[in-house]
Amino acid sequence: MSHLSYNPRAYIRPSPSSGTLGGLGSYTYDAASLCELAGYQLTIIETVGVGQSEVELAECCGLFLLLLSPGGGDELQGSKKGIVEVADVLVVNKADGETETLARQTPNEYKKAMGLLRPRGWWGGKEQNGEDGKESSTCKAPAAPPVLLVSAKTGLGIPELWNTIADYQQYAQFSGYLIEKDAYRIDIGCGNTYESASLKLQRKIRG
Repeated sequence: MSHLSYNPRAYIRPSPSSGTLGGLGSYTYDAASLCELAGYQLTIIETVGVGQSEVELAECCGLFLLLLSPGGGDELQGSKKGIVEVADVLVVNKADGETETLARQTPNEYKKAMGLLRPRGWWGGKEQNGEDGKESSTCKAPAAPPVLLVSAKTGLGIPELWNTIADYQQYAQFSGYLIEKDAYRIDIGCGNTYESASLKLQRKIRG
């Protein structure tokens, strides 16, 4: 993040939680929409905390990337199970130093469990056919969400991660999956705006 903040082509804005415990802030969706309207081609939303409230982020973005710590296999049966079930890409960080060995073992734990959590496919489902009716070799949904190994400290796996994001973008656009997520995101955003305005009006009426 420190390197990105110096880039003149990047815009970074912290959002106050406004009392929200994890998940999305009150105006996160609005901020992301404004960045999109301003012409930014890539908007990264970072959130903290655990629990089912984090699942809301999957409704607000085109790609939901879950960053995991080494040895976090217990999360599959714990508080983060719901997040793992909706993630499009899983990334195990800290593959360096004392945690490197453990980090290299962690992806296998998640890969073994992915088929049980969502056996019907990922990134929108099955492989799509091109306009000529033939199966496309460049737009294929993975059998399970990719589980990648990276190190933010050394840069290990970062190029592979970016390639995976590009593959997802290509497939999601080709299959129509991204259009479905965008439509759903607009519905969720409108609903959240209406709910927030209603709560404010109720507080004002009650004094």
